[in-house]
Amino acid sequence: MEWCQRFNQLVEWLGPDFDGVIAFDEAHLIKNAAATPHGGKATVDQGTQRGNMGIELQRRFPQARVRYFSATGATEARHMAPYERLGLWGEGAPFADFSTFLVAMERGGVAAMEMLFRDLKCVGTYLSRTINYGPTRNSDGSIVPNSAVEYEPLLHRLSEDERRQYDQIADLWSELLIAFAVSLFMALIVIAAALCNAQYSYANLWHSKYATQRSFSILFWKLSSRLQLKLLAHGSPL
Repeated sequence: MEWCQRFNQLVEWLGPDFDGVIAFDEAHLIKNAAATPHGGKATVDQGTQRGNMGIELQRRFPQARVRYFSATGATEARHMAPYERLGLWGEGAPFADFSTFLVAMERGGVAAMEMLFRDLKCVGTYLSRTINYGPTRNSDGSIVPNSAVEYEPLLHRLSEDERRQYDQIADLWSELLIAFAVSLFMALIVIAAALCNAQYSYANLWHSKYATQRSFSILFWKLSSRLQLKLLAHGSPL
């Protein structure tokens, strides 16, 4: 298989005693490495091929310095399966294996995840930075000229026509929402019988319905873009 050939090519290129840096950019792409929940219980399975290759690459080179870079590294505890080098499970770690870690995090919920990343920050294993809009300072405390980010909020005031357009869309959305709820209730028994999971099907259908609400975001973008285009036409910076 092509992915297997590429992996073997990479392993051969690094060599058996590689001790350099392995950097996983966009590390969230391997987040489904070896953990999926089944029936509300935290369990571990084989996961995706991409995720497993990420884990295998780390295990092939135990002396390598591994770094994970991502803006959305983990939204659930199970997404942390490929991050073995954080030292959270294994020999000498707080948890014997990933399964034990996953069960503990699932039981602790959001509070457990917050405490986990707080501790990772304390030991320097986890870095989470934000953009600084302030000026850059020299070692003596003086400010570097023109180093601050300048921005100005743009306020677009809706016209009467724009308000009327929004109200009409909101009214239509409300009517569609009521009709959808009635139709879903009438068909729920059939759906449950077909999927054998009424709760799952009900939640996913509502999720699909609310996904259409992005039309509101498109409308606001359309209205605000008029002001932006007007400023650009007159040579004003945004």
